[in-house]
Amino acid sequence: MSGALAGFFFNHKIEHTWIYDQKVLNEALTKIYGSDFMFTREAVFLVVSTTRRDPENLKQRLVNDGAIRDPSCPCDNCQRMIEALKPKKGDEVTEERAEGSDNQ
Repeated sequence: MSGALAGFFFNHKIEHTWIYDQKVLNEALTKIYGSDFMFTREAVFLVVSTTRRDPENLKQRLVNDGAIRDPSCPCDNCQRMIEALKPKKGDEVTEERAEGSDNQ
């Protein structure tokens, strides 16, 4: 991408809350663009910059491929990923368990 001029980048903004696994996102973008992309982190967004225009709606393609999730989307795929990210009931640390694990 070093050969591209500054005005010829296409930027796609993805909210940080949509990204559930950076490695999965990186692999999906590598399948789409090869090595022809870069990330820029902003306060609310992760900006994907590339010299290639396609796909026009990158965010929707990544949702359809399962690389990111739309928190407001009612589809089964997004809701399944949201449920998988919620803490499990058995994983809660109680005060009793926390005291018992102290190795002094």
